[in-house]
Amino acid sequence: MTVTHKIFIHVPIFISVVSILTSCAHKSDVIQGNSAKNMSLPMELKLKGETGRIELLDNCSQSVTKTFMLGDLRHKRIENVSFKVKTITKETLANSDIKQEVQTVFKEGGVNLHEMAYPEFGESIEMILTPNCQVTKAGRYPKNSLFFLPPLPLKKGEVKIGDSWQMENSWQSENGHLTLTAKIQTEFKSLKTCGVNQCAELIVTGEVHMPEIVEKKNDFSHKLNGRFLFDPNRGLLVWSEFGSVEHLNSRGALVEVRSVLRSHLLEPQGYHIASREEPSCPLESTEE
Repeated sequence: MTVTHKIFIHVPIFISVVSILTSCAHKSDVIQGNSAKNMSLPMELKLKGETGRIELLDNCSQSVTKTFMLGDLRHKRIENVSFKVKTITKETLANSDIKQEVQTVFKEGGVNLHEMAYPEFGESIEMILTPNCQVTKAGRYPKNSLFFLPPLPLKKGEVKIGDSWQMENSWQSENGHLTLTAKIQTEFKSLKTCGVNQCAELIVTGEVHMPEIVEKKNDFSHKLNGRFLFDPNRGLLVWSEFGSVEHLNSRGALVEVRSVLRSHLLEPQGYHIASREEPSCPLESTEE
């Protein structure tokens, strides 16, 4: 599991693009494979380092920005990007932290990937993460940047189906002028078939806030929601879909940004079956 599997924080805030995740309910297939036989509850959901393991994650994102004046639509912009991220686990350190090299090896589209806490095409970032998904190093990026937000909201200790927990994390906007805070609630929804494995299905909801005085002045709101599948046996994010809806109302102009970011694991293989129940990339847009 790597920092590039960031979920709720893959949202460029306010002056940038934003992502919207939509949860989908899908029918599960019969559980099969050795991983399923070894599942027991309660369980720990944490990252696990397998030295030399290569992960290839396929990602696709779309954001739709609409500007209204006095209720009339005046402008609409649609931005799409598809990209693949390779993560190599270099080693597990003495304190159990995991050192990884993260690279974007393919990109199609003009969106700045740094706004989603991913390396740009051709860039390599050395990451160090704790088993509970806290980032202790992100290349040369400062500790108050988006890159240091936890990639996944994994609770420390054992959890069972029906448990929920809250997390709150803050960072500085790219220009350093604003402190942004994400308040996230995660629910352990179920155990779900993912290929020949069994994964924990987690549901995420939350909000992003600016400083109160700025938020009120601009009538700002930013809602998050999403769903992801996590293999607890190997400590891997298998599939996710996260999104946001953002509104900003200032001087008679209403700006609405709706975004979605979907990711699914290509390597290691074995997490998808012929009758794949989770949608994969590319996104099918209903926007004209």
